[in-house]
Amino acid sequence: MPSPTRLSLLSSAVLAFLASCGSAAAITNYTTVPSVKVKNGTYTGVYLPNFDQDIFLGIPYSYPPVAPFRFLPARPLLNETWAGTRNASNYGHTCPSAYATDLALGYGMSEDCLFLNVVRPSSRPATNLPVLFWIHGGSYQTGASSLPNYNLTYIVERSVEIGSPIVAASVNYRKGPWGLMYGDEIKKEGNENLAIKDVQLALRWVKENIAAFGGDPEKVTIQGESSGSFMVGQLIVAGAGKTEQLFHQSIQESGSASTGTYNTTEWYEPKFQFILNYTNCDSLACLRHLPYETLYPALNGSVSGSWYPVLDPVLFPEHPAKLLSTGQYHRISSIDGVNSDEGTDNAVLGIDDEVGLTAHLTTVGNPVMTPENVATLLNIYSLVNYSDPSPYGIPFDTAVDPVALGLHLGLQYKRQAAIVGDLYYHGTLLHDAELYSENSAPGKPIYVYRFDTLPWNYTSNSFEVFSQLANASSGAGKAYTNSYKGVAHFSETPFVFNNPSFYGPDPSYAALAKQISAFWINFVSYGNPTPAGNGSSVTWEPYYIPVANETAKAKADNDIVGKIMVMRTEERGGCTMGKNDWRLAGREFFVKKYRQVYGE
Repeated sequence: MPSPTRLSLLSSAVLAFLASCGSAAAITNYTTVPSVKVKNGTYTGVYLPNFDQDIFLGIPYSYPPVAPFRFLPARPLLNETWAGTRNASNYGHTCPSAYATDLALGYGMSEDCLFLNVVRPSSRPATNLPVLFWIHGGSYQTGASSLPNYNLTYIVERSVEIGSPIVAASVNYRKGPWGLMYGDEIKKEGNENLAIKDVQLALRWVKENIAAFGGDPEKVTIQGESSGSFMVGQLIVAGAGKTEQLFHQSIQESGSASTGTYNTTEWYEPKFQFILNYTNCDSLACLRHLPYETLYPALNGSVSGSWYPVLDPVLFPEHPAKLLSTGQYHRISSIDGVNSDEGTDNAVLGIDDEVGLTAHLTTVGNPVMTPENVATLLNIYSLVNYSDPSPYGIPFDTAVDPVALGLHLGLQYKRQAAIVGDLYYHGTLLHDAELYSENSAPGKPIYVYRFDTLPWNYTSNSFEVFSQLANASSGAGKAYTNSYKGVAHFSETPFVFNNPSFYGPDPSYAALAKQISAFWINFVSYGNPTPAGNGSSVTWEPYYIPVANETAKAKADNDIVGKIMVMRTEERGGCTMGKNDWRLAGREFFVKKYRQVYGE
C-alpha cells in the first residue's frame, strides 16, 4: 500500500510537466484534441506530445452512488446519451478513503467517484491493441487511480518502445465501509461486496467501449497490487468461476484471494450497530439518506474500523481457497508474485521474546494461527536474534542492527515478519500457484516471480544512506528506503510501471525497470513474458506444466515446487530462473493448514 507521503498531483500543471518530460517516444506535430465516441456519447481528452499519447481521465462508468443509492450496487449508464462532447481531461473525485483523507488532495473526495481512466498511444495504429486494466491497492480502505505511483503513461510509452503497443486503463471503486459495509440488513438485501461489483461493472464498460480507444475487448489483462491483487484473485473465482469473459489474463502482485478470512455477520454486525448509534439512525435506510457530511465521520476508519470482502451466495459461495482447490474458477494464464520481505509491513514493533510473539500471533485473527500451529511455526522459524542473517528472518539477506539506526523494532521483529509474510503472501502464493498450474488450461501457463531489489528512498529530497547492510552485493552504502524493512510490500510497483519518479536515479534500477515492464507488456500482448525474438535477455519459464499421467511422479520428484523468476539488478545477478524452494518448510506448512481449515 503506498505511503501518503508519496502523494502528489496530476492536475493540469502536472499534465503540462509530463508533456515536457524527456521521452523515448516519437514527438509528433499532432495537436488536435483527441476524442472518442463511446456508447453514450463523445469524450475529449488530452494529447501529451512528448509521450505521443492520448489520455482520457475521469470517465464515469456508473451513475453516482449517492443518497438514496448509497450502499447499493452501482447503476450502469445504460440509457445515458448526449450530443456534443464531454471533457475527460482531469481525474475524477477520489472515493471516500477510510483513513488517509489526503488521498483526495487536488481532486476532491466524494461519493461521486466511480470513474476510470484510459491511456493510449496516439500515432500508432489504434485498433485491437491489448488492454492492461489496473486495480489499485490500499488494504481495501484507501487508494485511488490518480496516485502518481500509478501513472500509466510510462508503461504505455515502454510498450511502444519495444514494438508491442498497449492501451492501459485504471479504475476507482468504493473502499472501506462505502464499498464493503456488511451486517444483517445488508446480507438480507444481498448487497455485500460492492467494491468488487464496482470493478466488475467497470470491466463491463471496458468490454463495451474500449474498442473506441483502439483496445481489443477480447484481450483484457487485469492487474492489481496488494488488496488490488486480492481483488484480481477474487474476480477469478467470482461466481465459482462462472465468468462473463470480462478478462482473459491476470497479474497478481503481492496478494491472493486465498489470504482473506472473510468474516461473518457475527463479526460485522456490532460494527454496523455502532455506526447506527453514532449517527442516531435506526436502519440501513436511514444511513442511505443521511447527508454525506454527516455520514463521513462515522465511516472514517479511526471510528468504525476496517471492512473487507465477505462470502456471499453470488460471488463467493465458499471460501476462495476451496473454490480454487475444487477447480471452480476462471482458467486463465497469470503472472503471480511477491516481494522477498512482504511481512515487514505487517509486523508489529516492540516484541522482544517468544512469549510476546506467541501471544501476538495467536490473536492476528487468522484461523490458521491456532496456539498449536503457532508453536510449530516457532520451531520452523527458529530465528531468535535480530542480527542473525538466517534466511528464516527477514530481511532475509541482511543483518541490519536496528539499534545502530536508532530504532527499537523488537528482537523478534525479523522472525515475526517472516511468519506473517509467509502467512499472508508467500504461503498463499505457493498454495495458489500449485493449484493454478496443476489445473491450468492448455496453452494458458502460470508465471511466478519473487522481486528481490531494495527500493530507493524517494519520499524526500535527500537520500538516507545505510551502511549496515551485511551483504555487500545487495548494495551497501546506497540510498535505500527504510533498509530494515528490506524488499518490502509495494517495492516492485515503480519497476512494473517503469516510473523514474519512484524507482530512483541509479542506472541499474532504470535497466531493471525496463526489463520488468517489458515482461508485463509482453505478457499482456502475447500471454508470454519473454516471447521469442522480442529482445528478452532471459527466458521466463512457466511455473509448472503438468504432464498427462505423470503428475504423481512429478510431485514425488519435487518438481511441483515449480520454477520462479527472481528479479534483481544486473549487479546482483540479474533476473534469473530457479526453483520455488526458498523458505519452503514454513510455506508448505501454511499450505497444508490452509487446506485443512478450508476443507479442501
